[in-house]
Amino acid sequence: MRGKRKNRGGIFYACYEDLTREVAWTVHIREVVDNWVKMGRSVTLFCPSTFPFRVPPECRVVYVPTFNIRIVGEYLYLLLLPLYVLFYGMKLKPRVLYCREMSLMFFLLVACKVIGAPTIVEINGFLIDDLKIIGTSSLKIRFFRLMQRINFTLAKALVFVSSELKERHVEMYALDVGKTYMVPNGVDTDLFSPGEKGRAIENISRLGGIELDPKRSYVTFVGSFYPHSSTTVIVKASKYIVRKRGDVDFLMIGDGHDLNLCRKIVEENRLSERVLFLGVRPHSEIPDFLRASSALIFVTTDPKRWGNSMKTLEYMSSGGAVIRNYRTLFDVPLTHGEDFFFIEDVSPKKLAGAIITLIDDHKLRERIGGGARRVIVENFNWRRTATRLLEIIDGL
Repeated sequence: MRGKRKNRGGIFYACYEDLTREVAWTVHIREVVDNWVKMGRSVTLFCPSTFPFRVPPECRVVYVPTFNIRIVGEYLYLLLLPLYVLFYGMKLKPRVLYCREMSLMFFLLVACKVIGAPTIVEINGFLIDDLKIIGTSSLKIRFFRLMQRINFTLAKALVFVSSELKERHVEMYALDVGKTYMVPNGVDTDLFSPGEKGRAIENISRLGGIELDPKRSYVTFVGSFYPHSSTTVIVKASKYIVRKRGDVDFLMIGDGHDLNLCRKIVEENRLSERVLFLGVRPHSEIPDFLRASSALIFVTTDPKRWGNSMKTLEYMSSGGAVIRNYRTLFDVPLTHGEDFFFIEDVSPKKLAGAIITLIDDHKLRERIGGGARRVIVENFNWRRTATRLLEIIDGL
């Protein structure tokens, strides 16, 4: 009996993300599985062969064959993944399969039933909303909504990264609250730590090939260029600042749906030399961009729905002065002027005013940055996230 329980201790983790990019989801996956391994658990990670890790995790990785063709590759992977889970499951007899939400999970959930492994599904966002943003047809949206309903019903447990996500999904799909959990993301507090601006700028120049000036003030956004991220508001706010202040530039890091629109706004207002679009940067470079910045921006069109993200954790862990339009961080209350700068009206003029206030008040920036760092150290790290997930796994 003891041997049986030991064999059932392994964890299968399945995902479908581009793991060649060192971005939020790659770090999230690797940090969780690495911490599980450090806590003595056997982990097998299943992911697409077309997206191998640049920085491999410490667990066993199984690359499922697929093609680098958007629709064909995705569905080939979703059809082959259950077969690989079955094959390895018969040999390794996992305790559970932990899975990041994917569109067509039905066959994977059936495979887990066959090998006797309960499934936990992690939900990181509003899939239906994302589909609407990119202009998906109503028929396809209805199909995905049906698939979500089936997936959530068959899963043994559902893990949401924020209470807002959990509440909305519970309401939308009439979920059994007893099978839902909220486990916030974490952050690497050693990598994202406070540092001296001059040294950060030197590192950016040496490693990233981007020349910044220590005497200038930088306003930075890092993330996805989607409507809910208010990136168009940020670039519109820049025109109220850079024309009056010759020492302030904007750094826009990332890509997404609204990137071309943001570029167009900047070009029309002749701001191209002052608003710099730096693309997606390696995750290891982001801390220095944050340390080099006087103000960091994370404002959304719907703060209750989109107000929490890994980027906010990284901003605050780096001791940055963060402008937000949401007063809580994964259910942890924040205080305006102490650990963040609150702005309620996300308009270009109001945002510009908040930015100038932070740039002109060095002591306020230092106080907010110090308070932000304390909030993160006391409440958010990957070890805590991985431990909470293990508690859910062991409780099934």
